[in-house]
Amino acid sequence: MKTLSIVVILAMIVTLGTRLASADLPVYLFNDGQTDFNSQFLTTSVGGLLPWDTGGINATGGVNNTGYLQTDSVDQAALWSIGYNWATGTELPMSVYFKARVTAGQTGAGEGIRVGIDASSGGVLNGGQYLAFGLEDGSASDNEQLTVTSRESGTTTTKSGTDLGVCTNDNWYEIRAAITKKATAGQFTLVLSLYDWGADGVTGGSQVGSSWTLDGTGAAAGLSTLWNATDAYYGFRAAVASGRGVRGLDNFATMPEPALLGVLALGGLWLRRKC
Repeated sequence: MKTLSIVVILAMIVTLGTRLASADLPVYLFNDGQTDFNSQFLTTSVGGLLPWDTGGINATGGVNNTGYLQTDSVDQAALWSIGYNWATGTELPMSVYFKARVTAGQTGAGEGIRVGIDASSGGVLNGGQYLAFGLEDGSASDNEQLTVTSRESGTTTTKSGTDLGVCTNDNWYEIRAAITKKATAGQFTLVLSLYDWGADGVTGGSQVGSSWTLDGTGAAAGLSTLWNATDAYYGFRAAVASGRGVRGLDNFATMPEPALLGVLALGGLWLRRKC
């Protein structure tokens, strides 16, 4: 069993409830096999999407050739099994690495990845009341755009940023978000960015295009169910299709609740990113 870095523990104590850089967040590395993954994430079919309860974890092929979560041609989803008690004014940082599948002349990764927060453990960023971020096709051929998608009372709303350009096939990318629950009921602020970590997942780390902020409007407003939820569940969904999508996921980072106790309860499985 892996041990938790003392640096991470101290950083979480000092910065509890405040903003953390993604490199300082506790990270699930997908290194400990399928059984461990099933014990940390909800693995029943929820929100109409299949789980990764069998055959998802690969021992190699991920960031720095370590373990990762392989996608399939149909959407699959997972939520961490412990809810987050999200206080007003608190910023929730999240990020995940994904391996891009891009074919020239076709659309890019598109909605191949979605990461975010659900108002219950039964929605998985699909059929419930949620707020999520990801990528969608840009306005130019093969380009990508950062996007925010939310759902409230059966209505789905999507808002997109500017074109970021074309992702490189088989490169690992990190999509980051800082999500704040605003004081105004139903409103959130999201600051999104995308980073390129090369074919091995550890080389470069340069930002792709510019960051994008969505502040309490469009898909970040009118979300009364999530805003009022006692517990919010965070997770991800992804798929790979012909010529496009996401081949795999790695380094899922977010702030557990309660921050320190949650990490200790996980037995040290949330560590710094692989590098």
